[in-house]
Amino acid sequence: MRLKTCCLLNCEIVCCVLSWSLVLGQIHYSIPEELQIGAFVGNIAADLGLDLEQLSSRSLRISPGSRKLYVDVNFKNGDLFVKERIDRENLCASSLTCVLSVDAVLEHPLNLYQVAVEILDVNDNAPSFPKSQFRLEISEAAATGARFRLESAHDPDIGNNSIQTYQLLPNDYFTLDIQMHGGERKLPVLVLRRPLDRETVPMHRLNIIAKDGGIPIRSGTVQVAIIVKDANDNAPVFPQSVYRVNVLEAATVGTRIIRLNATDLDFGKNGEIIYSLSSHNSDIVWEVFEVDSKTGEIRVKGKLDYEENKAFEINVQAMDKGYDGVPSHCDVLVTIIDVNDNPPEVTLVSLSSTVSEDVPVGTVVALFSAADKDSGQSGHVQCQISERLPFKLDSSLKNYYRLLVDDLLDRENISSYDITLSCTDAGNPPLTTTKTIQVEVSDINDNVPRFSQRFYTANVMENNVIGSSIFSLTAFDPDVADNARLKYSIPETRVQNDSVSTYVSISSDTGVIFAQRPFDYEQMKNFQMQVQVRDSGSPSLTSNVSVNVIILDQNDNAPVIVHPLTEFGSTAVETISRFAEPGYLVAKVSATDADAGQNARLSYSIFQATQHNLFTISSNTGEIWTARPIVNTDASKQRLVIVVKDAGTPPLSASVTIILSMVGKDIETFSSVSSSSEGPASTPDLTFTLVISLGTISIVFLIILIVLAIKVHKSREAVGDRHCSLGVCCCVDTRKSLNGIQKASRNLQIPSNYIEVFGGDPLSQRFRYESCSTLQSMKTDFITSNTFRSSADNNFSRNQSNRKKSLEIINSQKCNNIVSSEVAVEILDVNDNAPDFPKRQLRLKIPELSMPGTRYPLESAHDPDIGTNTVQNYELLPNNNFIRGKLFGVDSKSGEIKVKGKLDYEEIAAFSTDVQAIDGGTEAVPAHCDVLANIIDVRDNPPEVTLTSLSRTVSDNAPVGTVLALFSATDKDSGRNGEVNCQVSNDLPVNLDSSLKNYYGIFVHHPKDHENTSNYDVSITCTDAGNPLTSEKTFRVEISNVNDNEPPFAQSSDTANVMETNVIGASIFSITAFDPDVGLNARLKYSMLETQVHNASASTYVSINSETGVIFAQRSFDFEKLKNLQIQAQVMDSGIPPLANNVSVNIIILDQNDNVPTFVQPLAEFGSTVTDTISRFAEPGYLVTKVSATTLTPARTLTVLIRCFKLARITSLLFHQTQERFAQSAILQIKMSLTKVW
Repeated sequence: MRLKTCCLLNCEIVCCVLSWSLVLGQIHYSIPEELQIGAFVGNIAADLGLDLEQLSSRSLRISPGSRKLYVDVNFKNGDLFVKERIDRENLCASSLTCVLSVDAVLEHPLNLYQVAVEILDVNDNAPSFPKSQFRLEISEAAATGARFRLESAHDPDIGNNSIQTYQLLPNDYFTLDIQMHGGERKLPVLVLRRPLDRETVPMHRLNIIAKDGGIPIRSGTVQVAIIVKDANDNAPVFPQSVYRVNVLEAATVGTRIIRLNATDLDFGKNGEIIYSLSSHNSDIVWEVFEVDSKTGEIRVKGKLDYEENKAFEINVQAMDKGYDGVPSHCDVLVTIIDVNDNPPEVTLVSLSSTVSEDVPVGTVVALFSAADKDSGQSGHVQCQISERLPFKLDSSLKNYYRLLVDDLLDRENISSYDITLSCTDAGNPPLTTTKTIQVEVSDINDNVPRFSQRFYTANVMENNVIGSSIFSLTAFDPDVADNARLKYSIPETRVQNDSVSTYVSISSDTGVIFAQRPFDYEQMKNFQMQVQVRDSGSPSLTSNVSVNVIILDQNDNAPVIVHPLTEFGSTAVETISRFAEPGYLVAKVSATDADAGQNARLSYSIFQATQHNLFTISSNTGEIWTARPIVNTDASKQRLVIVVKDAGTPPLSASVTIILSMVGKDIETFSSVSSSSEGPASTPDLTFTLVISLGTISIVFLIILIVLAIKVHKSREAVGDRHCSLGVCCCVDTRKSLNGIQKASRNLQIPSNYIEVFGGDPLSQRFRYESCSTLQSMKTDFITSNTFRSSADNNFSRNQSNRKKSLEIINSQKCNNIVSSEVAVEILDVNDNAPDFPKRQLRLKIPELSMPGTRYPLESAHDPDIGTNTVQNYELLPNNNFIRGKLFGVDSKSGEIKVKGKLDYEEIAAFSTDVQAIDGGTEAVPAHCDVLANIIDVRDNPPEVTLTSLSRTVSDNAPVGTVLALFSATDKDSGRNGEVNCQVSNDLPVNLDSSLKNYYGIFVHHPKDHENTSNYDVSITCTDAGNPLTSEKTFRVEISNVNDNEPPFAQSSDTANVMETNVIGASIFSITAFDPDVGLNARLKYSMLETQVHNASASTYVSINSETGVIFAQRSFDFEKLKNLQIQAQVMDSGIPPLANNVSVNIIILDQNDNVPTFVQPLAEFGSTVTDTISRFAEPGYLVTKVSATTLTPARTLTVLIRCFKLARITSLLFHQTQERFAQSAILQIKMSLTKVW
């Protein structure tokens, strides 16, 4: 049946004028597990008070948190239905209540509801055992009533659907008892009701059925195989009690020294003998010898050393494989025969691993001892080292040596020495031990830095780049570390009265020399400087070297022609007779070049000539010769252009023009020399690249230290040839009851005066005692046979306080003397007591943070028996509620509970297990103790933050109270450790509110402007109580832009200057606006508002680009017609609604000189000449006429020029110029009396 409860809690928060309403509620449903997909859970729409239309409009969704989405909403009918198959056992394990919690989220406005779906258990699981068959071994000597706990079945269901009872099918030997474990779990226990007999029935098969209480009842069956184990009643026997053997000290590992053979009358495992070294042996015996457990062969296991142990006594134990086997012992006496097998031992007493290279001869470097464990000549030791080393050995005390410095050391030649100490004994053959020590020679600053050359020459091309590398030099110092760390510098010297530092500098670390100025070969050919290098030792050492810097010439000077000299113009004139013969020297051209070398080697050639075959020129001397006779047809004037070229790269040249006139003609002389360059005009860039390679030499020292660790054992006293001081008897005792029936026969080896009596017989026992002679006794000392009787009023019990009983034996010798002897009888234990725990149930409280290895004591089980019959082992029994071997374990010896894995209170808060104590006897009956472990919770889980709803984008005009996110914060810890408090940063425009425990809402606290911040990161910090643990979760909120900013101009008005007669369509101005919004809200469009300019639309004068704001002229402006105009430009963004802004642009037309002056007075009727008259008798100062001119450009100054053309009489006139507005006038007056002139 489905149950439904609904509880709604309304909470409203009002901030300023806007509000955020968050309705939180709790809805509860109950459904059984394993419903089909699509099964009805409840009508969540009705429970929320919503109709079907609101479900979609308000985007109802189910948020499962970190779990899988098991239920969902059907928007057609508002039902909550099963989306995934629900298995209660997988979802909640063995928890009594199983609740599936999800969140129902509504938007517009945002509401959150908690939906709890309780999953009810159905009986869908049958009980099952871990295995289909169990195997249990029980000794045939087990007592009636012995209990044996079995592994329990497991049923994942709960309540009545879980396991209720166990049933054992009928059999003759066992019954079933059900034991409660922890008050809840039932455990099956087998109870033995009659003795077992392995020989009659070696195996029993039992069927156990586990049943639950569900409807219908489900069950599971397991088969238990009971294996009856045999009892062991015979002990092994050795043929001898003592064996003697000799072994060489040099015997190798694995050498067999003796083979022992014991016999056992039992069969099967009880008759199979295992040989071993008994616990009575010393540690050295265990280290040196081993015995084969199957064959009884004793072999050498370790190294024999006569110097440590000359003899060994080995006690060997033989025991059958039965559970209650009684061991037998024998002694093997091993004598070691010495050989020379010990090399000398070298021990360093003192060592100076580092010595300075300036140590004096005789300094002690090391002190060591050399000893040999062998004796006699084999123990004499002689040590030596190589003679080629600057060291020697000195021995002033036996077996002690000093290693001394024998010669001067030089680290630069050899930085370290591997000194091998060789020590040899005097044995045959001799044994040698070597030991190598390494001695490092430390450096001192005893070497001056050296350059590879005594002086260096650096070639530098002139016109170099300032700061370029021109040379590099490197010094070497054979020292190391600071003693070899070099610094370069240039000592102060003078070069052409200037400091050398103004010419070059040097890198102190690399030795690279840089130019500080460009060099000019024509001014300076070379200079010398000193470079100093200094190491960083103490005291430091220095070295100098000379560097000769040679400036290399570059072809940067063109040739200069020095002959013929040209005084005027660019032409030189020479005369030549018409009758000159071929080879006649006409002229010689001489030139010089400031460069040097190839750059100054000149060559002459005729570039142009009036007649090319008439003259020739020497390319080296510049001499011009006639090449043929002059004929009448040759021109009287010959023009030659001579070019002088240097051999540089690129070549530079100069030219001269020579006019040759034939004799008899007048010659005008002009000379001009021009310089030009052939090839590229630009000087090639000179690039100097100096690659400086510095190598760092690393000295790698390989230190080989051989440490010989010799384990020294304390010498034991020599065993020697020993004989047992006690008499050893071989006795046969026959144990009989009074009725004469023989029960057992036992072969024993016992010392004198000692007899073993086994307890447990209910009646008195009769013993037959036969004495046998010791190694020193005689047969006649004793009577062959005597009998005695021991009467026991009560049974022998080993558990009584006195384990030993005294018996008196009367012996009569032949001489009728009475001799009495006391015999000690020891009662041996049998396994007749089961272990028992002081408490059948133990409760532990274990902190959650207990580290692996932490132990919790358990009261030990008590067993009155001793030896192997007492408690030998503790172990955990497996069950379905305890993870055995992963989280907990038990110490098999002490029974302490050990933590093995990581505990987690949040996963499992309590554990239960069963500790079993088992003795080592034949009829072992275990004891059980229930352990209930409660995990104490500690703060080890930080809060978990789960975002239920998130709005990643919010408008920057969102009202206060707008919900940004909903989240839950939980902590798996319990108590105060699970109390969580959350907060956000105070500097953010958001606030945090919680109306339901562990549920929070984040809403807008105050407006945020997108133009200031386009996004912000909201960090949620959740902290639990106490010594807190903190979790953080950060999400980013993007602020979407709204169109809330007008696009402003930089200024409200602007001025544009435009030259008249501009080109139509030319750009004359540009305006720019800026909108702090983004996206479409910041996409701007420019336009012109409609205005009138001289009765015409402004758009006929200018236009504007809508995208860029560039203003273009639509016509050519004329300053004389239009001086300026004003327009209104508008910018508008693309937002919704769009915002606009205006700017006023004043366009000023600039004048250009495009108008010619016009004479306005006197007026010329025809042409440009005006005639006027003047009286001859006019006096000085008389106004002759006035000339006036004007132009359309008012700011232009007019200038009237009167040019005299050799009219001397005009000097009697005076011309005076005046300035008027928009015109300029000139007055012509008489300067002197005209009668004097005319």
